[in-house]
Amino acid sequence: MRQFSLITLLCLLANSFTYAANESYKIQCDTKIASQCQVDAITTQGWETYHSYCKKCHAEDALGSDKAPNLVESLESMAKDEFFANLLVNLPKHHKWQNKPQIAENKEQLWTYLRARADKALPAGRLNVTETTEKPYQVVCGKAKETAVNPCQVDKTTFEGWRIFHAFCQGCHARDAQGSIVAPHLLESLQTMSKQVFSEKLLDDYQVYHPWIEGHEVVTHVDELWAYLKARTDGVLPVNRPNQLQ
Repeated sequence: MRQFSLITLLCLLANSFTYAANESYKIQCDTKIASQCQVDAITTQGWETYHSYCKKCHAEDALGSDKAPNLVESLESMAKDEFFANLLVNLPKHHKWQNKPQIAENKEQLWTYLRARADKALPAGRLNVTETTEKPYQVVCGKAKETAVNPCQVDKTTFEGWRIFHAFCQGCHARDAQGSIVAPHLLESLQTMSKQVFSEKLLDDYQVYHPWIEGHEVVTHVDELWAYLKARTDGVLPVNRPNQLQ
């Protein structure tokens, strides 16, 4: 009886830890609630990439919509090379992110997340993501106080975020991102907002109220806007136009 109990316990432990030797994901999940699963970093990064760039058309559960096919079903019989070919060669002309390097840079992570979904190793839904302490921006400032000239230099991503914000967002949120009678104070909001929530609000919730639509530069520059606004929120970047680091 003791031996049977031990074997049963070992089986239960094995079933609660989902691992595919020929894939890269490692997931411990004995629940249908995604946020309660323990998920490795690569799969988590894939989930973040999916929810930033793919969810709007393929749906949050990756089961497709009237805009895009069911990815979970497709990956049941799709090899990694075929997935990469479709992602980077065959289909980009149909996607608003066709010129976004993040998709190519995170293709392995995206594959890993969708592979876990197709293998039924991971339920749909929000993962329990711990915000990284790494700053999304690089800012180097001189000693001069802020005047008409910004004494700071920033990385390419942050500079692009400044460009997008001042081209499309400052009209409502004000030049300093501190809000107006028609739009909220973004620097206050970002003090407690995660990147994932920011992305979801930008791509889903707020789009209803904005003049820009799908495919616009705003929705294809989430990372850049996040980097710029975080630098402003953290108080390391003045409001005036920065220079780009060489």
